[in-house]
Amino acid sequence: MILNKYIIYYIIENYSDACNSFSAMMTRYGTGYLQDMYFLQSDVWPRVQSVAYCHDSFSCRKYQASHPFPVHRQGTEHLGQVFDQFSVGRPDDIETIKRAAVNVDCVLPFSVSETPRPANKNVR
Repeated sequence: MILNKYIIYYIIENYSDACNSFSAMMTRYGTGYLQDMYFLQSDVWPRVQSVAYCHDSFSCRKYQASHPFPVHRQGTEHLGQVFDQFSVGRPDDIETIKRAAVNVDCVLPFSVSETPRPANKNVR
């Protein structure tokens, strides 16, 4: 899930004490793999879940704030994808996406980046 600037503003305006203590909260987590996700799940998400609007291409019906992702995935590309110094995606992430079944509930019939065109009945 992606936190956008509006959620950050909401936190700042409504949870100034929490913002002041983010540094303290973050010290409970290391710098290793997934530590940022544990921090978001444990400390940030409980504070923003009532105002969040999240795009999710896998579990859009699982969480109250989740909605279908507005653009179609290109191959195994994904938001937050990690690349190495040669612009190659992390292999474990790519394999996870390849193995995951498409959740038809989380796929829009067309991408919002595409312009749906009405059928032209005069074209043969």
